Amino acid sequence: MDTGNRDKIIDKTDSAIGAVSIKAGVFAPSFDNITAADITMTFCVRLHKGNPWLADRLDMMASYYAPCPSIAVIDFGSAPEYALIIKQICQNRGYKYLFIEDFHVFSLAKARNASFGLVETDFAFFCDPDFVGERDLFVRLAQNASALNMRNVVDIVLNPPAFHLDEEDTLIFEGLADGEQRSSFLRYLSFKLNYAEFSAADGRFVAPYSNVFLINRNMFNMVGGYDESFRGHGSEDFEFLLRLAIHTGHLPLPNEPQKDLHGPLKDAFFRARSYSGFRRMFELMSQPAEGLGLKVFHLHHPRGTDPTWYGNNDWRRDRFSAATGRFLFNHHRLLEIDHLPRSKKIACLCKNSDTWGYFIPLRLAGYETIPVFDDRPATVEATTQALVNGEIDDIAIFNPYMKSHSSFRGIVMLARELNRNVIVIERGALPSTIYYDDDVCYNSERFSPDAFGASTFTEAELAEARDYVRDLRLGFKTLEAMDSYATTAAKHSALSAITGRKICFVPLQLEDDMAVTMFIKGEQRYPEFVASLPSVIDQNRDIIFVVKPHPLSKRDNLRSADNVIIAERTDNVHFLLDLADMTLCYNSGVGLLSILHETPTVTLGNAFYNIEGIGYRASSAAEGVEAFKDGKVPKPSEQMRTRLAAWFTQRKYSEFIATDAIREFETRRSHGYKDITVTKFRWREHSYNLARLKQTAPFSWKSYAASRIAPSSNPADWNDEKSLKQAASKAFHSKRYEDAARLFGEAHKVGKDKAKLLRFAAEANYRAGDKKTAIAQQEEACSIIPKNKRAKRRLMVMRTPKLRYVIGANIIEIPKP
Repeated sequence: MDTGNRDKIIDKTDSAIGAVSIKAGVFAPSFDNITAADITMTFCVRLHKGNPWLADRLDMMASYYAPCPSIAVIDFGSAPEYALIIKQICQNRGYKYLFIEDFHVFSLAKARNASFGLVETDFAFFCDPDFVGERDLFVRLAQNASALNMRNVVDIVLNPPAFHLDEEDTLIFEGLADGEQRSSFLRYLSFKLNYAEFSAADGRFVAPYSNVFLINRNMFNMVGGYDESFRGHGSEDFEFLLRLAIHTGHLPLPNEPQKDLHGPLKDAFFRARSYSGFRRMFELMSQPAEGLGLKVFHLHHPRGTDPTWYGNNDWRRDRFSAATGRFLFNHHRLLEIDHLPRSKKIACLCKNSDTWGYFIPLRLAGYETIPVFDDRPATVEATTQALVNGEIDDIAIFNPYMKSHSSFRGIVMLARELNRNVIVIERGALPSTIYYDDDVCYNSERFSPDAFGASTFTEAELAEARDYVRDLRLGFKTLEAMDSYATTAAKHSALSAITGRKICFVPLQLEDDMAVTMFIKGEQRYPEFVASLPSVIDQNRDIIFVVKPHPLSKRDNLRSADNVIIAERTDNVHFLLDLADMTLCYNSGVGLLSILHETPTVTLGNAFYNIEGIGYRASSAAEGVEAFKDGKVPKPSEQMRTRLAAWFTQRKYSEFIATDAIREFETRRSHGYKDITVTKFRWREHSYNLARLKQTAPFSWKSYAASRIAPSSNPADWNDEKSLKQAASKAFHSKRYEDAARLFGEAHKVGKDKAKLLRFAAEANYRAGDKKTAIAQQEEACSIIPKNKRAKRRLMVMRTPKLRYVIGANIIEIPKP
C-alpha cells in the first residue's frame, strides 16, 4: 500500500512552494525565421487618364525593393485600354493579377478583400501604389515579425506612420535612378519631416498611422475583411481598424470612438489632446511600428480628376458611424459581420451572447458564421427551415445538453439526421481549455481509448507535454479561483507531516452538472456515491479523507468525522493532489489533474481520461478504496502521463482566455465567461496557434505608450475610479448614455465599490436601450449586495417595466460631476 507519493511535496524542487510560473510555448521568445518570402504585398488599382503616374509606380516596385516579396495586383474596373497596361506590367514583373469587372465607383474595400484571395503566404502587406518604404523594408518587416512571433501571436499589426511628401521632395525621389540613393533620401526625409511645418496645400504632413500594414492572414480572416459597403473616398480603413481593435481587445476604446477628432491636418493635432475619437486609438496602435523604425512615405501626385471618387466621400463619417454602430456597443454582433467569401455556412446557436468568441475561429475552417442569438419560436423555425433547405450547411452550439439550450435540441437532432456537421463546443478538464467535437467528450468516439491508442507523438511534442505538466503542477493554473499553492500548503502543513496514515482526496461535484447526470455507465450514481461516503469513511479509519466541496457549490452535505478534513472551497487543488496518496472522484476533471500529478486515481462514472490502465475504474466508492488498500491502484507511469498530456494539449483541446463572469444562485454559483478569445483552435484537421497581445504584451495606463497618448488633463484619459466616475457622470447627465455605460464599466474594473458602479452602468445601459446588458449588470450587483432591497426591486422593474407602477421605479441616483 506504500505508494511513495508523499515525497512529491517534501521535495520542494518539484513543488510549487516558492516556485515561479513558467512561461512556455508561444510566450517564449521566438526564433521563427520569417522572411520576405512569407509576405505578399497587395495593390488595388484603377488606371485612368487622371492618374498616369500609377502605372510607373506600380512597375517600379519589383526593381526597387531588395528583397521584393510576392506582389498581388487587383485591377478594379480599369477601362480596356488601361487594363491592358496594368496586365502587361504584372506579366513582365511576375505579379499575381486579377481583373474585377466592377465599373462603378471604386471600392478599395472590395478590392482589398479580393487581393486577400490571392495571398498564399502567412502574412499580407496591404499597400497603395502611391506609398513606398525604404528599400530594405521587407527585410526589417520579416525580422520584426520573427522577433515578435507574429506567426503565433496573430493580432499584432505593424501599421507604420505615413510621411506625406510634397511635390518637390517627390520629384527629387523619382529623379534618383539608384534604389539605394532613393532609400537614403527617404531616411533623410524621415528625420527632416519630424520638424517641418505641415502644409495641407502642399500635401506635406505626417500621419501617425496609415492604411498600409502587415497582418497575419489568420487574423484578417477571423476579422472578416473590409466592409464592402464603402465606395469612393471613404472610411473603410478606419472601420476595419476599429473592428480589428475590438476583436483583439488589447487596447482601451477611446471616448467617443466614432468621432473623427485630432486629424493630422487639424490645428487640434498640435495641442494636448484627450484620448477621444478613433484616430487617437490608431495612434496608440501604430506606436510600436514607429518604435521599431518602420515608416512609409506617400509620394505626391496630382489630385485625381475622377469626380465619382471624391464625390462619393464619407468625410462626415456618416457611413462609418452606421457601419461601426452595428458592433461598437454590441460586440457579439461581430459574429455576423463577415465580408470574405466562404465555402459553407454554419448556424452558431449562441443564446448566451457572451460566448460569441468561441465561434469566431470557425471562419478558419471555411465557415461563414450565422449567429442565432435567441430561441424564440420564430427564430427556431427559421433556423430549422434554413437547415432543411440547405441555406445553412452545419450547426455549432456550446454544450447542447444545457437546460438553457433545450429549445435548440431538436435542431441538433435534425442536423445529425441530415448528416450535417454538428460542432459541439464545451469546456475542457484542464485550465483555460475548450474543445470542438461531434459531441461532448463523454459521448464522443474521438475521446475513446481506441482514439488515444491510435495517436502517435513526436519527441518534440512529448517534451512540450512534459513542460506543460511541470508548469501545471506549480499550482498557478486552476479551473476556478483558488488560493495559492503556498497558502494552502501552509494551512495543511500538519497533514503534510503525517507519515503513519494514508490520505485520500475526494473532490465533490455539482449535483446538477452534466458530468454526473448524463452518459453515466452502470456504476454507482452520483447521489449514491455521495450518500455512501460516510460509511466508507467510517469503515476505513486508517485513512484520512480530505473532502473538498466543489468551488461553485453552496451546499455542505457531508458530516465531519475524526478522520475527515473538510477542505475549503478556495484551497489550491494542486497542493491537495500532491498531498494525497490517492484520489477518489466521480467524473471530475480533477481526476485528470490527479493523473498528471502522478497520484493514484480511482474514478467512477464515465471518466473519459481514465484509459489504458492509467487509473482504476471502480464500481463504487467502497470498492475503489478497497482496491487502493489492496495495491490494485497504480501510480501513473511517467510515459503514460506524458502521452495523455500530449493527447489532450496537442490533439484534443483548444485554448482560450476570458474574463470571469460569476452568477449567484441559491444553491450554487455559475462560472461563465465574457470577453472570450480563443488562443489555440483545433477541430478535426484544423489546428491554429492564435495567441494574443493581451497575453504577451498587456496594455497598462502606466506604460510609455500611455504617457505619449494621454497628455491631457481630461479625467476620462486616466484609469482610476474617481476620474472615470466623473467622466461617466458627465456623459450620463449629458444624455450620452452609451458613453456613460462604457465609462462606468471601466470604473467598475478598477474601482472598489463594485456593486454601486455596476448599478450605475446598468442604469446607463438601460437608458441607452441595451436592456439585456443592463439586467445582467444589475443581477451581478444584486449578487454582491444580496440584502439591498432597492437594488432587487430595480432589477424586477428592469425585467418587468409595468412593476414600476406597483413598487416604484427604484432608480439609483447618479451624482452629477
